[in-house]
Amino acid sequence: DLDYIQEMEINIYDRWGKKLFEIEDYNDETGWDGTYNGYDMPSTDYWYQIEVREIDRFYTGHFTLIR
Repeated sequence: DLDYIQEMEINIYDRWGKKLFEIEDYNDETGWDGTYNGYDMPSTDYWYQIEVREIDRFYTGHFTLIR
């Protein structure tokens, strides 16, 4: 349960480090829809970085988008 987290930022990047998505409002349930500038991104690996400001920590990892 992450109800205690009030300030966090999530960024998603492509394999070359280009930022494709950013969200700062944890309560915004829209999330990333797999697009960039209205175009579907290809099925491949993407990287994320999550900054949790209350505890001054960064979490990073990757995932594969499958269409």
